[in-house]
Amino acid sequence: MSAEKSKIEHAPWAWGLPVTPPRAAAACAASPWTPRVPADIAQAGGRAGTPRRRAPARTLGHVIFAVPELVEQLVRFVAAGSEQAGAPRALHHCLLVNRLWHAVTVAVLRERLYFADARRLRQFAAAAHRGRLAPELVVLHKLTRLEQRDLDRALQHVSPERLRRLELYVCPRVLPPAGYLGRAGGLRRLALPGNKLVSDDFLIEACVHLPRLQVLDLRACDRVSDAGVVAVATNCPRLHTVNLGRHRNGHLITSVAVVALARHVQLETLGVAGCDVSDAGLWELAAVCGPSLARLSLNNCRYLTNRSVPALLELNAFPNLSVLELRNIPHLTDVRAVVRYRQWKRACGLPVLVEGCDRLTQLFRCEERKLCKENCASPVRDLAAWLRSEED
Repeated sequence: MSAEKSKIEHAPWAWGLPVTPPRAAAACAASPWTPRVPADIAQAGGRAGTPRRRAPARTLGHVIFAVPELVEQLVRFVAAGSEQAGAPRALHHCLLVNRLWHAVTVAVLRERLYFADARRLRQFAAAAHRGRLAPELVVLHKLTRLEQRDLDRALQHVSPERLRRLELYVCPRVLPPAGYLGRAGGLRRLALPGNKLVSDDFLIEACVHLPRLQVLDLRACDRVSDAGVVAVATNCPRLHTVNLGRHRNGHLITSVAVVALARHVQLETLGVAGCDVSDAGLWELAAVCGPSLARLSLNNCRYLTNRSVPALLELNAFPNLSVLELRNIPHLTDVRAVVRYRQWKRACGLPVLVEGCDRLTQLFRCEERKLCKENCASPVRDLAAWLRSEED
């Protein structure tokens, strides 16, 4: 009788817990996170008047969360989601789960270096590391007061061999050394928006060592001219996304750069906002990269006229275009083809976004009303013509 009573008190259902399979018992016991059953739950399993016994320690977590391979996949999934959402600190919550999750998360964090504070970057550079880190992603975000010596000191602890993405957002006073980029042959993405030090000489020296580069972001790098872009186009054949938009020194980027990119790489996204691109350059772009182009930014391109954008859209030279930016183009007045193109894409169920300034938006609305009236009047004219032909 006492043996049966002991079995009942120690049975899993007596505490309201799921039964752990025998094969998983060893793995659960070996888990570093083994919380004990609350006392009130354990006491509820005994009969009234019997001595209260403490329930044995049992794991509340599922056995799959103790498998390192599965934990690594989960942590990487969280890392990818936090990167897309722009919340790099979301991954830090995984550090607090248990020892296994902490170890896996630290390994993933060592592959992704993100700094939004210059003081923390200096602390990282001054800390004693056990060997060099080999991350895949290095991001510096809005470190406007960061000095070049601080960046050089930090990069001494970062090996470039496994580097895939290097992004320095609004870090105007620092520049990755050309020698460092020379050892980053696997780099896929280089983003230096708002950098005042990027020049043609830097691009000419660096692009030779970046044959696998796919994305180049040089927004607001107003010292770059056609010469630097031509060098990048001829040395980076896998390039598919280029952004050269700027507010100053637009005359340094002309149709020469656009033609070089069109002839040497297969562009999918091109941003030349504020550049002196002409109608001829846009025609060359459409002739070579028209089918592959998906996003095109032409804001503040003052030399474009009705002979390029409307005519090319009328000919469906960009069949897969989904984003078209046309703000502040003073010589663009005929927007009928633009409106028809947008209506055709919507009728086909294809996503399309055509952005314009206030003037162009007003022209779009007027042209849409005109087309609506013409479409409504067309059946009436056809019916009247049919009736007249029947009377004759």
